[in-house]
Amino acid sequence: MGRKKKEEMPVVESLKARGIEVLPIGKATEDAILDAASYIDNQRVLANVKDGCKPSYRRLIWAALQFPKGVMQPSVQIINKMSSYHPHDLTSMRFLQASMVKSGIMTGSGSFGGVSITGEIREPGAPRYTKTRISDLYYEIITPLLQCVEKVESPVGPEEITYCPSVFPLCLSFSSLVAG
Repeated sequence: MGRKKKEEMPVVESLKARGIEVLPIGKATEDAILDAASYIDNQRVLANVKDGCKPSYRRLIWAALQFPKGVMQPSVQIINKMSSYHPHDLTSMRFLQASMVKSGIMTGSGSFGGVSITGEIREPGAPRYTKTRISDLYYEIITPLLQCVEKVESPVGPEEITYCPSVFPLCLSFSSLVAG
């Protein structure tokens, strides 16, 4: 016994008549995901092999290095300086800065968040209430090596470093503290 040919539904025929392509949901989803993925910049998603930093990590360190050695700066000033190099939203930078303080890359004063004894998660304080600077150890490691690092024009304009010189990838020192 032969199978009957499936009749297309009137709605589908109507869509086809208007020039609308009708696809199975799996194919439409796959196409949409691939289209969206083409817009993702892998440099922003993955840490660089040379230094273990995403561009935002590198730019925050570079911005902090623009201030005098050993002088605590209001965190908001460092984040604002970072905006000179970083073309994206800076609202999450206080979390990144807090992670760098907790890991020892930066030194800070004020509340950088954490977990209380009761398990409550406390967010870092607003950058206008905290102060930070590059830690002495990282300053001593990074600054002499910066002379060998190529600088390129940032997406916003001023020059920035292409990688952050260090003894080991910086993401290893604070990867468990940074969410994303």
